[in-house]
Amino acid sequence: MILTDIAWIIFLIIIFLVIAKILEKIFGRIFTLKELKTDINVLKKAEKSLISLLSFIALYIGVSTTTEFNLPALFMFIKVMIILSGAYFFIEIGNIIIEHESKITKRAVFTDFSNTLSKLWDLFIIIVAMTILMSFFGIEVTAVIASLGIAGLAIGLALQDVLSNFFSGISMGSDKSIRTGDYVKLDNGLEGYVDHMTWRNVRLKTLDNNYIFIPNLKFSQSAVTNYFFREKELSLSIPLSISYDSDLDKVEKITVETAKEVIKNNIGAVQDYSPTIRYSSFGDSGINFSLNVKCKTYTDKYLLTHELIKAIHKRYKKEDIEIPYPITEVHVKK
Repeated sequence: MILTDIAWIIFLIIIFLVIAKILEKIFGRIFTLKELKTDINVLKKAEKSLISLLSFIALYIGVSTTTEFNLPALFMFIKVMIILSGAYFFIEIGNIIIEHESKITKRAVFTDFSNTLSKLWDLFIIIVAMTILMSFFGIEVTAVIASLGIAGLAIGLALQDVLSNFFSGISMGSDKSIRTGDYVKLDNGLEGYVDHMTWRNVRLKTLDNNYIFIPNLKFSQSAVTNYFFREKELSLSIPLSISYDSDLDKVEKITVETAKEVIKNNIGAVQDYSPTIRYSSFGDSGINFSLNVKCKTYTDKYLLTHELIKAIHKRYKKEDIEIPYPITEVHVKK
């Protein structure tokens, strides 16, 4: 009879190991297709935890259907091992999914907060597993949960700013409006590349190679201009002015010609965009207008503006086009 029970248990374990191998192949196919490249070591951990979980489930079924091994202590041991191996399995699966999302979707909530999300997922599974284990050993779970709730409330009030920054960071990452590498400008004038996003702050790298650390809550409450959102090309409008004595058609022709020459030799300019000028108003000293071009990124505008102003100034002097400047006349009564 004992040999029959042992053979039955071994048979069940073999069946479940075969199922584990089949699931292992399926997981391997899913997580190694094309760009879905998951670290092989992470997959191996998940496969081992799956084999362990199914083995203990098979052992539980085998013991519960036999007469010789149907012992309460053995049952309790197997239940504990099922909970522990199941927790380990779900922890590994959760980490694989988080890693996957960070590589495939490129969403900041996964790419920039993957470590934090993994730790939160691990903590959640551990708490669930501990709760189930306590119920197995007859510990009153309701009282423990109530105590944890009160403690959590006290901690939440004490760490209000920290939690506000954390959830603000998660919110910013999930809506994909801000990503690492974007060039942004806040309504308070701060601007730079988004160098890194953490659960606590956003790190901006300025053009002069300095770093600004902005708490997530303040960043999320600011009006933010993202110059890299969807596309990086930027329209650039340069304000200019000429005297009232100028020939406007001639000014337009010369300005566009000069701008085309600059664009041809500037790597930051959009080559297939034709520059235009638009007269806008009669100013105090001359006629105001703007030169409109396009640059490839926000930071390219500085050099492009520099080169355009130099070239236009030189060409206007050559063509005797006057650039006016304010003149104040003072009349003195005798």
